Amino acid sequence: MYKISESIFITGTTIIPMADVQHIEKRFCSCDLVGGEKKGDLQGCFVITKHTTWNFEHDMWENAIWLTSEDCNKFIKSWCYYRYEVDIKNG
Repeated sequence: MYKISESIFITGTTIIPMADVQHIEKRFCSCDLVGGEKKGDLQGCFVITKHTTWNFEHDMWENAIWLTSEDCNKFIKSWCYYRYEVDIKNG
């Protein structure tokens, strides 16, 4: 039987089951200087899961998981590897 090596991402107080992830939205700075960051620097990302809903009134995600830029990069690497393992099993 084939077993996925890692199916849960844990960082700080955040636990994300990889199977629940639908997509990831990166967020970048939109002004010239925000808290010492230059325009275009990665602020972090929203992880959209099957439990996340779109709020039409506020035009944004509800229940999305926010990750800082450092955690975002780690998560993307982990999620890509998870998807690789899932796709190898199915392909």
